[in-house]
Amino acid sequence: MPLTEEQQAIVESPADLLKVKAFAGTGKTFTLVEYAKARPKEPMLYLAFNRSIRREAERKFPKNVTCLTSHAPAYRSIGVAYKDKLVEDSRPREWVEALRLDRIVAAGESYLLAHQALQCLKNWLASDREALDERSIVPLRRGTSPFADSLVVATANDGWQRMVDHADSAVGMTHDGYLKLYQLSKPVWPYQRILFDEAQDANPVTTDLVLRQRAHKVFVGDPHQQIYGFRGADDALEKLNAEETLYLSGSWRFGPHVAGIANVLLARFKGETVRVKGLGGADEIASVDRQQPHTILCRGNASIFTAAIANMDAHPHFVGGINGYRLDRLLSAHDLRVGESVRDPYLASFRDWQEFSDIAETTDDREALSLIRICERYQDGLPGLIGAVRRNASPTPQGAGVTLSTGHKAKGLEWDQVRLASDFPDLLDEEQAPAQAGDLEDEEINLIYVAATRAKRRLEPYAGLTDFLIQLARERQAQ
Repeated sequence: MPLTEEQQAIVESPADLLKVKAFAGTGKTFTLVEYAKARPKEPMLYLAFNRSIRREAERKFPKNVTCLTSHAPAYRSIGVAYKDKLVEDSRPREWVEALRLDRIVAAGESYLLAHQALQCLKNWLASDREALDERSIVPLRRGTSPFADSLVVATANDGWQRMVDHADSAVGMTHDGYLKLYQLSKPVWPYQRILFDEAQDANPVTTDLVLRQRAHKVFVGDPHQQIYGFRGADDALEKLNAEETLYLSGSWRFGPHVAGIANVLLARFKGETVRVKGLGGADEIASVDRQQPHTILCRGNASIFTAAIANMDAHPHFVGGINGYRLDRLLSAHDLRVGESVRDPYLASFRDWQEFSDIAETTDDREALSLIRICERYQDGLPGLIGAVRRNASPTPQGAGVTLSTGHKAKGLEWDQVRLASDFPDLLDEEQAPAQAGDLEDEEINLIYVAATRAKRRLEPYAGLTDFLIQLARERQAQ
C-alpha cells in the first residue's frame, strides 16, 4: 500500500526526537514498520505497551527490530531474582499484618493507613523520582486523611524496604517494583533507534528509561486515547519537548460519520484543532442490527454483567476471556455479603460486608463499589445468574452473536457494529445544556472517544451521547 503524505513525512524524518500524534485507526504500526524498513542496518527497539501488542509487532517488524515490553529487560536484569516472591499486586490487609500497623494506629484505622501507604508507594513506583517522599502521597477522593503525611510516607518506605528484601516473603515484589529498581539502576540499551508505541499511556518511570538512552527516539501515540491514569500513566506525548511533531490524521477504520463524532468530542472537550479524517468508506450512526453479530462496549464491569444477562441467548463472547471479568470475585463478594466462606483472598481479608462497604466508600475503590452495586441489585439470585452467564458464554467470537468488552479492553480492536452501553458519562449539564470543556475529566472523554472509534461500519451511541449531539446541534442553530 502506498504511503500517504503524512506517513511518508514520518518515515523520512531525520529528527533525533520525533513525536507522532496518531488518531484512532490511522495506521501507526504500519508507518513504524516502514520507518524501520527504511533503515535496515540499524538495530532498533520497538517498545510495546503489553505482551499482546508485542507479539503482534514481532510478526510485522523486520529483523533489525527487537520487540519488547518495558518490563522485559527489567525482569531479565532484576526481576528474575525475585521470582520466588513475585505477586501481581500488594493488598492493604497484607501490609496491616506484615508491618503490624494495628500497633501504630487504632485497629479500625490500620487498613486505611495501609491503603494510603500503598497508594503512595505505587505513585512513586510509576514516577521518575528517586526519593519516596511526600510528593508521592495520593489524597483520598472522599474526605480527609486522619494521618500525618510523614506517617504515610514512613509506612510506604517501610513496606518498600520489606518488598526489596529477597529473604522477606511476607511482602511480595510487584512487577512495577522491579521496574522501578531497574530505572534507578540507569541501564544503557544497545539500540540506535527506539520506537516507543502507545506513549500516551506510558508512566514517567518508563519514559525516563527511554529518554536516558543515547538513541534516536520516535514517540508515537494518541493523547486522546490516554485512559490509564489510574495506573500511573502520565501522557508522555503532551509533555515531550520534541524536535519535530508530525500527525497521522487519516483513519482507515471508519468513514466520515464516526469521524464526525470523534471530532465533535475532541474539539468541544479537548480543544483539538486537527481533525480526524474518515477514509474507511461508508459508515453510519444508527441502531445496530441485533439479528447480526455486534459488539457492546461498557464503561465498567457492572454494566458488562448486566449486558451478559440480557444477551445470554446470543452466547456472548467476552473480549480477553471471561476470567478477565472477575466473576469468581463477584461470587466471593456475594458470599461475603451473606456471611458464607469466602474464597477470594482479597475479599476474605475483610471481617464482614460492612467493613468492606465502609472501606470501599472511604477509599472510593471503583472495583469494590461495582461489586457492591451488583450484589445489592441481584442479591440471592446472583450465584445462579453467574452460573448461567458462564454456561452460555462463547469462548470464541466466531460462536457469539454478541461480543462484550469494557472500553479499556477494547482499545486497539475494531468491529463492524458497535453499541455503546448507558454507563458512559452523561454529556449534558444540570440545565440539560451541552457540557463544556472542564465539566468532565479528560480521561472520561478519552474513553468515549476510544469506544466510539472501535466502530467500522455502524455506531449506536448511548442515550447520553445522542442527547448531547442533538442539544449541541440546536445550540449551534440558535446562534
